Amino acid sequence: SCDCKMAASSMYAGKIGGYKCEFIQPVSEDLKCALCRYVARDPHLTSCCGEHYCQVCITPALEGKKPCPSCEQAEFTTILDKRDWKKIQALEACCMMKDRGCEWTGKLEGLGAHLDVDTGDCEYVDVKCPNECDQPVEKRNLQTHLSNSCPKREFTCQYCNFKATYEIVSNDHWP
Repeated sequence: SCDCKMAASSMYAGKIGGYKCEFIQPVSEDLKCALCRYVARDPHLTSCCGEHYCQVCITPALEGKKPCPSCEQAEFTTILDKRDWKKIQALEACCMMKDRGCEWTGKLEGLGAHLDVDTGDCEYVDVKCPNECDQPVEKRNLQTHLSNSCPKREFTCQYCNFKATYEIVSNDHWP
């Protein structure tokens, strides 16, 4: 299945690393991060050995004054590799919601707009319930959720017409 979620090496758990995506065509190893091994996000080129890394993957080594993870040179700098960044943004990928049924494919540069909760056209992305019930809801199911299953939807007691949220009426109002 397509999984365009951001990947991170265990060394940098919790930080965004490369694009872990199903791409339409095989991706050259030259476009992958030497640490997380996924297609590099904001690919940075090292001054010492010319290796590519995601910006977030290489930043801890730079900030911690650690040697280059590839060649072990003590001091090095990095620069955004704009040529590879353009190549990566032009790669054809599938939506990260393919496993839920989304059939979108397009250039990686368009994936963020496609997935945007407010303006994107992906109906399979999770959106926040406006009633703040904290349940994950796919965009395509939001109206059904709001009218039928949201515990914080407005609800009226069928016996006395008391109005409150569904969870209050069903749990606290009637014994």
